Amino acid sequence: MTNMIFPTHCDGLVALATAGDQVFVCNPATHEFVALPQGTPDVRECRPEPGAAALGFNPYTNRHVVATYFYRRYEACSADDGTLDYDIGHELFTLGGGGGDDDDSWSWELTEDPPLPIISTRPVCIEGTFYWASTNNRLLKFSLRDNKFAVIPLPPGTSYHYTLNTLTSLDGHLCYLHTASATVYDVWQLADDGGDMTWSLPCRIDTFDEGLGCEAFLPVWAGAGRMLVAVDYEKLYWCREKSGRLEEALDLEEDVDLGRQDGELYRHHAVPYAESLISIRSCT
Repeated sequence: MTNMIFPTHCDGLVALATAGDQVFVCNPATHEFVALPQGTPDVRECRPEPGAAALGFNPYTNRHVVATYFYRRYEACSADDGTLDYDIGHELFTLGGGGGDDDDSWSWELTEDPPLPIISTRPVCIEGTFYWASTNNRLLKFSLRDNKFAVIPLPPGTSYHYTLNTLTSLDGHLCYLHTASATVYDVWQLADDGGDMTWSLPCRIDTFDEGLGCEAFLPVWAGAGRMLVAVDYEKLYWCREKSGRLEEALDLEEDVDLGRQDGELYRHHAVPYAESLISIRSCT
């Protein structure tokens, strides 16, 4: 499996998507690892960016759900302004039901099409709503209540680039990490109560090191006034939200023994995790 992935998580389950349209769901506690049936194929043959699948809990059906997107048509109209000629689709997979070959429910279900292109980045699910990054400095939200899309503007004064910015869930809130400069990262938080949506800036992180975060910079957990940040697939740092200063917590290369052989190429991906006995095929 490629190292270029965006792992997503929910209730002890982890979802992985590859650039080859394959989605896997695993439960590290039970060692269950399931390859979901192939969904609608994506017409893009060469995709340098990682694949992405959203994983969340649908409170309206009490089932865990995987979401992904695909392009039926994808052509760049202008290299200057980045305009696209595209046709995009979106589909859901409801976990549970046994997952046998004769189980009709063990399949993908098409939703309405997204109103804008979706950019490959880590999606987030919060309280029955999936959030995806899009073009023109906007985000897309997909509600599992009515299976409808809506468009959200990015925080004021920000723009999106998939190698520099990302979405994450911190303490039950959607957060947008914006690279403000070579050393400064702004963590914006969205207040979304289903009506008015407003952005606030509760934390600004200054690494004081231009070499830190050049490959990846992702807050993965927040609570009690601090955040845990995964940096460059190598280290975890604690960050005090008020000061924005980093303190190394764990060197994943040196302090974690994964039984790898010297010289093997791999990346460390970190997600919040709570041990769970949920079965992927039955989701009980």
